[in-house]
This record gives sequence, structure tokens and C-alpha cells, in this order.
Amino acid sequence: MRIKILGGRYKFLIKLELYDKDFSFEILSLYTAKNQRSAITNLNFIIAELIFPVIETTDIDTTIFLNKTSGIKLFQESILAFKNKYWINLLEEKLDEDRNYGGWNSNFEI
Repeated sequence: MRIKILGGRYKFLIKLELYDKDFSFEILSLYTAKNQRSAITNLNFIIAELIFPVIETTDIDTTIFLNKTSGIKLFQESILAFKNKYWINLLEEKLDEDRNYGGWNSNFEI
């Protein structure tokens, strides 16, 4: 499952895909002004606001491997959060800070 979300300054892709017997979950982001890309699944804001409330862990990498039930729940909760304009504005402020520290050089399509 994949869903694209258009924010103010960023585009997002939320992915949940079958991976062997588990599911992989990731959130990808594109800063449209400079075409910079990064996986943001392990951003502290994302962990605190989305991931921890669903799976109660902070041991997160750019891709999370989950069982089907947890994966679907995390995917659905993420979609709800990303549809909230206030939440997106807060996220984009955190992403602006993160980009200033570098590392936004991934190569993927949204």
C-alpha cells in the first residue's frame, strides 16, 4: 500500500509493503524547492507522534519491519495524521531543521 500526500513545502510517500513474512513501513519526503529527498521514518517527531503510540518502541531505523496487524494500524494512523494541516505544518518545521543538518540526498521517486 502506498499513499502520496502533498504538504506545503514537501511531498510525502507513506509505504507499507509485504516483505518476506512481515511488512515494511517507511515514510519518504521530498523538499520540492530544492528536490532534496530523505526517508523520515526515524525523525524524532515521527517516532513520538506516530510510531511510539502504535508499536511502543523508539528503536527505529528508516524502515520498520512489522507484523500485518501492526503495519496496517501504523499505516492508517499515519494517513490520519498527514491529513491534519496543523500536524503537517509542525512536521514541515521539523523537516526544515533536519535539512539544515544535511543528509537529504536520497534517490527515490515520490
